[in-house]
Amino acid sequence: MKKLWLNITLVGAILLLWAAGIVAAGDLLTLRGAVEQTVRQNPRMRLAEYGLSKSVIEYDKKKDIADGYRKIMFSFTENFEGEAALFWAAIVEPVMAEREKLRAEKQKEFTRNQLAFEAQESYLRLIKTKEQEAIAARSLGRARELKRLADVGFQAGTMARSEVMRAEAQVSAMEAAYLQLESAVAIAEATLNMTMGREFAAPMQLGKEFNLPEVDEIHLDLDLELGIARALNNNIDVLSARSGAAIADARMEYASYRFGNYYKEDYAIAEISQEEAALHVKLVEDRVRLEIFALYQRLAGKEKQLEALQKSVDLAAESYRISVLRYELGVATQGEVVDALLNLSDQEAKLLNEQFDYYLDYLNWRLKTGLEVS
Repeated sequence: MKKLWLNITLVGAILLLWAAGIVAAGDLLTLRGAVEQTVRQNPRMRLAEYGLSKSVIEYDKKKDIADGYRKIMFSFTENFEGEAALFWAAIVEPVMAEREKLRAEKQKEFTRNQLAFEAQESYLRLIKTKEQEAIAARSLGRARELKRLADVGFQAGTMARSEVMRAEAQVSAMEAAYLQLESAVAIAEATLNMTMGREFAAPMQLGKEFNLPEVDEIHLDLDLELGIARALNNNIDVLSARSGAAIADARMEYASYRFGNYYKEDYAIAEISQEEAALHVKLVEDRVRLEIFALYQRLAGKEKQLEALQKSVDLAAESYRISVLRYELGVATQGEVVDALLNLSDQEAKLLNEQFDYYLDYLNWRLKTGLEVS
């Protein structure tokens, strides 16, 4: 009886797991869901957590050792053998361990935001590719309609066979572009799966239509001075450079204690190293300032570019509409309609690219300036 009950329980559990898998496979993947899965499942997040755990353990160990060494060191009133090593362990190594712990803490935070950015980037690139596919589908539909009109004209004797052949060639070109974008969608889906820590071929169904925020909403969040200040306090390279400066200060303290004015060469080396570390901090900070300034200017430029591109799309759509009407009335050539069609498709694709690139630049702004990316 127990064996039968065990078998029933196992079968029931398997059925529940199977049903859960169906539900999970049928769940709609939203942008927030993609970010949460990435932060939870991507191996890089676990690596950052391991790194922080090790640095905390190392810091606690070095701190305990240093406390004991300081008591020993200060119990002597005169120089003694092994004094240099003792001072190094008591003063310099704790500073190094503390700076490494701070770096690991910031690295974990940065990794989380970096992964959130990459998840959003992959998700948005997938949406953009699907939108490009939709544009290609509309262009294909327009080309087929043009082919239909050419067939009607040819049968009525108002168009030459060459017009029909040209329309057929345009349909073939649009079909090729559409099929190429189908492959691009599959690649974008695999990229998003890998970013989320899943198998690249895992089934995926995106959630409801994603709407990019308005430019005005993003513009309100852009403050160059505040962005630079936040970036300097959150950039890993700046933190590492400042850690190097703190360690150089500790070594200078050691040199002052150990050598004073008796060993001028060793003291001079420590002094130069301290100045060198401070200069390195300035160079890294200046590089970050320039990076944030360039990103800010790029966002400002794209705002104007988006406005101009939207006007171009509106004009291209109207031009295409008029060319089709003129073609139906027999006062425009098929070449004019094809040119208008290609121009409209090109302008729509440009606007789509710039809209998504602008939003990704904004997410990159949040990442680089230490704001949460979620």
